[in-house]
Amino acid sequence: MYEISIIMPCYKGEDFIEKSIHTVERIVSNFSKSFEIIVVIDGFVDKTYEKAKRLENVYKNLKVIGYKRNIGKGFAIKYGFKYASGKYVLFFDSDLEIHPECIKIGLNYIKKGYDIAIASKRHRFSRIEYSRFRRFLSLCYNIFLRCLFNISLRDTQTGLKIFRKEILNSILSRSIIRKYAFDVELLVLANKMKYRIIEFPVIIKSNRKGFPMREVFYILRDTLIIAYRLYFKKYD
Repeated sequence: MYEISIIMPCYKGEDFIEKSIHTVERIVSNFSKSFEIIVVIDGFVDKTYEKAKRLENVYKNLKVIGYKRNIGKGFAIKYGFKYASGKYVLFFDSDLEIHPECIKIGLNYIKKGYDIAIASKRHRFSRIEYSRFRRFLSLCYNIFLRCLFNISLRDTQTGLKIFRKEILNSILSRSIIRKYAFDVELLVLANKMKYRIIEFPVIIKSNRKGFPMREVFYILRDTLIIAYRLYFKKYD
């Protein structure tokens, strides 16, 4: 059994996945001697799986798993969770837009007694480099979520979240969203179940050149599904 399980969902990552695994392994090993990396390939559409799989011979704490069809980040994290043995489980975007050193910051909060620690772009100590348009979309969506779900969190979408394993298990067992609003559903459920959540600062350097506007529709659709299940189905 490991102390930490790091789940890294990946889709079309053949250009960066090897570097990402090397980087996460190197940085996390500086502050933990008991961790595993679980890379979940969300669709065998390129050479990502083959490139990552070869590194299992280099790192004994690396597991590379996946499936043929692209389904979504939420499904990938659920799939990876089945293989996790750590006391603390986190998911972390595999493109390393977020600096892996931020994992240590979040873990320190979890070890202080919080149930969930989430990276937040709006924390006053965060250092963020990404487009003004993405900042604007993120702000609008956050305001929408705060009104719709009455949650006080300032950021739900940043791709680093850390949980006590038993807490994540209790939330995933009730979640249904597979893709666009997966993170939102987890936090709405956590809020409903009254778990203790803390936001921590993050370092982000984005190389993404655009934002597919069609995804806005899908995000809003999934968000309204969550609202329906929360207010009418009570997640029963």
